Amino acid sequence: RIRSAQNTRDMYARAREAGDKRRRRDALVKGMVDGNRPFDQNAIEKGGQRYRANFNNGEAESFLNSATGAFYDLFSEVDRRATVKVQGDFAEAQDLADIIEVEFEALLKTDDSFDWSIQCSINDMVEYGIGPQVWEDPYTWRPKRWRHDELDVPDGSPSNVVDWERYFLTCNYRVDELYAYIADEEAASAAGWNVAAVKRAIIRAAERVPGKPWYGPGQWMDYQQWIRNNDISVGDWCERVRVAKFLYKEFPDEDGVSRISEAWVATEDTQDDFLFQETKTYDDLRQTITAFYYDRGDGYHHSVRGLGVKMFHLLTAKMRLQNVSVDAAFMRGALMFQNRRTGEAARGQLGITSFGPFAVVPDNLEYININSGGALDAPMAVMRDLDGTLASNLGQYRAR
Repeated sequence: RIRSAQNTRDMYARAREAGDKRRRRDALVKGMVDGNRPFDQNAIEKGGQRYRANFNNGEAESFLNSATGAFYDLFSEVDRRATVKVQGDFAEAQDLADIIEVEFEALLKTDDSFDWSIQCSINDMVEYGIGPQVWEDPYTWRPKRWRHDELDVPDGSPSNVVDWERYFLTCNYRVDELYAYIADEEAASAAGWNVAAVKRAIIRAAERVPGKPWYGPGQWMDYQQWIRNNDISVGDWCERVRVAKFLYKEFPDEDGVSRISEAWVATEDTQDDFLFQETKTYDDLRQTITAFYYDRGDGYHHSVRGLGVKMFHLLTAKMRLQNVSVDAAFMRGALMFQNRRTGEAARGQLGITSFGPFAVVPDNLEYININSGGALDAPMAVMRDLDGTLASNLGQYRAR
């Protein structure tokens, strides 16, 4: 169903463009959780109002930690994370299934990245609504956490992986990582790699870095040797190669099954070449990705919302109100004096002299009695109301 790399790039560009607004929203959510201030500090300072309160109260992070902790407890407390069925009708079938389940659980525990990967997916699932896990080839048993904003599913796709038609994964490879796929060129070609296209992508990334030893036009043998001799520093210095992985359903076979093909393109390439392509690699999209939706939304992928998205506007309003209330409290708690003199001479006559526990006020200053009673009642009442709304809206994320 896909024969043109350029068409694949065009579809990828449209999918990314469609998700730009959602990614901007998610960036605001992440900023709030990470501690961004509710007001623009630069604007405050330019206005000569550095005294104003402008702090993040940390409530968003607290909500998130509470919710993700509950999901992690649910995940970590089970004794087995796989259910195995052994084909065949014989007496030992269930015993064999139990043994495989126990051994697979032991295998998972030997993978130092597995627990980290799951915790990251739980965080994305709760905060944004989806926390993908990806299997990068048909043979690996290790799932890999994938950032939610680097998964692009076409608009109108259902919130159910088995019913997806296609999806894109965005990757940014170092040149040494990409080179590892084609180091054995004969084996790479047999596996579906377009060795020439990969070489071209590596050279393009290397040539864009001025002032390095390999800068300028060169032969592939030169780049290859530089990578082999010094792969870590070369990978660090060179630009990343942005790759779009495209997984999609083929037309149904004679048995009525729509198998899954995979194609990779370098997003900045101008030639109509795939980096990698293999047809009918998987039987089902669920063999490539688990979406980990928080819920099903209204049935569509982009309707699923996480905790962060749901609390953003209310928490932002509450933090702003809280900062304004702090300013008002400082103002109401201060002693107010009015200078009764005018002119330039009056400016140097404002000092209050302290003598231990006593203070002497100049006769040109007049104390102003401000009644602070009730001044903070209104904002405090509004904050209590917002607390009640947040508790009602986010009750589903509480640990049960």
